Amino acid sequence: MNYKQFGMTRKYKPHAPPKFRAGDKVILQHAPHDDPEAAEFGFMTGREYGVVVTTWWDEFMGIYDCYIAFFGKRGFPKVPKSKPYILKYSELSLQLVSRGE
Repeated sequence: MNYKQFGMTRKYKPHAPPKFRAGDKVILQHAPHDDPEAAEFGFMTGREYGVVVTTWWDEFMGIYDCYIAFFGKRGFPKVPKSKPYILKYSELSLQLVSRGE
């Protein structure tokens, strides 16, 4: 990525190893179910369960980003009924459930 096109000259360097590794089970916590603003503005509520696919350092933001394979809001299925959907999130927005094998 060319940072100068955004007017940025500084690239951040990692200060610690990533919090997650491929295979780690994580939770993405959305707004609480009883949050009145969530209902008013259409925010997602509850939790989503996923597995870390990969993690990398984002020099532009100065944080680790992750691709997460999400399985929905019902926990981690032993045998998924459908393909997971993969989204990108900062590791700061995820909570570790268990380490991958």
